[in-house]
Amino acid sequence: MSQVLAVISDLVGMISTRITHQITPLLLLLLATLLSSCGDNMERGQVSLSSEMGGGDLQSYRLLWNNSSSSSGGPALNVKISSSFLAEEQQIANSMMEEWNNSHAELKFFNTDQIEISDNLELSDVTAYKDNELGIYKSQQWFENVSPAALAITQFFGIRRDVGTIAERVELIHADIIVNYRYFDFSTTNDSNNNNYGNGSYDLASVLLHELGHFLGLAHQSDFYSESIMHPYMSSYDVEQATYPQDRDDLQTNYDIENTLLKSNALMVAALPAGDKKQDKNINSESDQLVYGIFELQSSGKCQHRIKIYPL
Repeated sequence: MSQVLAVISDLVGMISTRITHQITPLLLLLLATLLSSCGDNMERGQVSLSSEMGGGDLQSYRLLWNNSSSSSGGPALNVKISSSFLAEEQQIANSMMEEWNNSHAELKFFNTDQIEISDNLELSDVTAYKDNELGIYKSQQWFENVSPAALAITQFFGIRRDVGTIAERVELIHADIIVNYRYFDFSTTNDSNNNNYGNGSYDLASVLLHELGHFLGLAHQSDFYSESIMHPYMSSYDVEQATYPQDRDDLQTNYDIENTLLKSNALMVAALPAGDKKQDKNINSESDQLVYGIFELQSSGKCQHRIKIYPL
């Protein structure tokens, strides 16, 4: 079934590109019917919520970097790019970070003044990427507990603050982007004027732009009628290297410090059993909880979130 969905996704991508991204209502209806939506599948347990999450009630809230970083005029995030990426690929990653910087009227999220390089981490445990560096990495091995259908993942760690109040949120303390080079090929020249277009490789810039949206706290966009880089699916025909008005509006809302209303497009989480605990030095309140999660961008359109909360 996933292979069928992938083919349909590619066909829709091809047709939508041929008609300058204006997808007809009929195609959108077909896509919405066949592809999974985030809102529907989270509660039904894409990640086995009843067993992994303890069956708690789901809540939605904001996911963002805290006031000590970019969200309130603080220093921009220093995201290092793996040395395993070619110089051209490193420049693409930096340009996609700059695109998100330009998507907010006031805040600069990423430091793009110079490209910072780090050694590539080829680890078997995805959680082992949590170190003192924010990074974008290649994986030639991939992970046993992550779907091989994921083009890339963004994993994050954060602190759940003000639990049970209208100001409830997750303040991010670490995140990494890992691109799946074991099962997929990626191109730096994916456009309709070259031979890479639609040949099975995916546009690296489009993938990174999507993942950087997750890096900043944006969830998947489940409204198929809305143009957004944050849709949970991507085909080898898709070339989207700029944010849409919907993405910029979501970013502005998420980082509006005065806005304490919970977002309908927010990440869904549930508490683990009280016996499952993990300490973190950033937790400074009895109500604070450590949150770990993964966003997966899948070529099939399956919306996948893996989330755990560790109450103290």
